[in-house]
Amino acid sequence: MKGLKKTVQTACMLLFVHTSFAQDVITTRDLKKINAQIVEMNLEQVTFKYADNLNGSAYMLQKKDLISIYYQDGRVELFQAANVHTASSLVHDVITTKNLKKINVHVVEVNINQVKFKYADNLNGSTYMLQKKDLISIHYQDGRVELFQAEGAAEGAQTSQRTQNQPNNQQINQNPLTTQPRFVQPKTIPLSVAQPMSKGREERASINFGFMMGGGLVGLDLEFLVSERIGLQIGAAYCGLDVSVNYHIEPYINSSFVSIQYTNIGFGPYKVGATLGPMFNFRAKKIFQAGIGIGAVVSRGPLWTEAYKKDVTMLIQYNIGLYFPL
Repeated sequence: MKGLKKTVQTACMLLFVHTSFAQDVITTRDLKKINAQIVEMNLEQVTFKYADNLNGSAYMLQKKDLISIYYQDGRVELFQAANVHTASSLVHDVITTKNLKKINVHVVEVNINQVKFKYADNLNGSTYMLQKKDLISIHYQDGRVELFQAEGAAEGAQTSQRTQNQPNNQQINQNPLTTQPRFVQPKTIPLSVAQPMSKGREERASINFGFMMGGGLVGLDLEFLVSERIGLQIGAAYCGLDVSVNYHIEPYINSSFVSIQYTNIGFGPYKVGATLGPMFNFRAKKIFQAGIGIGAVVSRGPLWTEAYKKDVTMLIQYNIGLYFPL
């Protein structure tokens, strides 16, 4: 009897320990963690109590403001962002990083630490890698969802930490617009840049040559990015030069761009003139580029009247050629 009594006491103690520390973990879209016990869930809201104050007030959060809930029994519920297609409607895989960037990809391989992928718009290009610790989730085009737990979070539903900031017993308005729950802030982890092998996505400069480039009939331009989208370009040709500031439509050297370009044709007694104006330059993902724009005449040289009429004040500018990321 004594042995049976001791066994029952031990079982009760283990049950008490489990129920004291087991908890659900809510992850919000700003990557904050809430150690909680889910009370109720409807179509739009989640009602919960703080895990360290189960006798306190109940709070509500909108599902649209949540990423996931790790339940204490091991289940995981993932919530779609309002502006993201449902997983079953995707035509490619979608990787979500910890800074909430979404990358449209085709996942090639997932190993213990890394995810290897190709960009969805360049499936014939190179393979890239991201660390799992820098990701939130992968939505696969077949409907599957793979969720990656944040470093420093409460280990899913297995072992949990109690929130350090103890809540008071003051009743708080349950309106989600006015309620400010106490959160546990996870460690911030920067996004690891995939190792690039595809020309243009990670390179910061390019060399371009072709017809009507560099301020001449055939010339050469060099461009380098000074920020994510802004590039400076300078070129030269026989008896000519050009300088421009470029704004890329996408944050890659191999994307199309608009620019303000200064072009000077000829020097000294052989100068024709100079123009300044906007251009649009189309760049294919590989090699080919072409541009068209207009330029206001800012100066005329001795050879101007041999090339143009005296009263010309605007010129159409264009170029066609090849570019190579460096």
